[in-house]
Amino acid sequence: MTNKIFSILVLIFGIGLFTSCSSDDDNGNGNTSSIVGAWEFTKTGYSMDGTNEILVDYDNECPTMKDKIEFKSNGTFVSTYYDEDCVLEEYTESYTVDGNTIKVTDEGDTDEGEIMILNNTTLKIRFLETETGVYFITVLTRI
Repeated sequence: MTNKIFSILVLIFGIGLFTSCSSDDDNGNGNTSSIVGAWEFTKTGYSMDGTNEILVDYDNECPTMKDKIEFKSNGTFVSTYYDEDCVLEEYTESYTVDGNTIKVTDEGDTDEGEIMILNNTTLKIRFLETETGVYFITVLTRI
């Protein structure tokens, strides 16, 4: 998996926030169909200790196009990115959601993340990088 794809997956599935997540329906957590749709990257970040997070605005490389992800009901998602020359790059990967756990598979590698928020407007996911102990968090907004 290229560094760009890995970075994107990390962004999607984790940088910077660490609050506990409940499975109550108020946030839509546990409703796997809620993830289906198009989402725009809005924040990325990390947490060194799992509780204190640092989030910053997502930086689209192309000034006129926004990076996004579309989760499909068939268990795949398409990541759409634009480089600094606004050239489109798309990647299709598979995913599964079980409660607040999301698993993303690309080229035989599976990464597991925690869905921290999933409601009508916001998707927040974090992934633990086991080698470093750093949590990576991504915040997306439904489009």
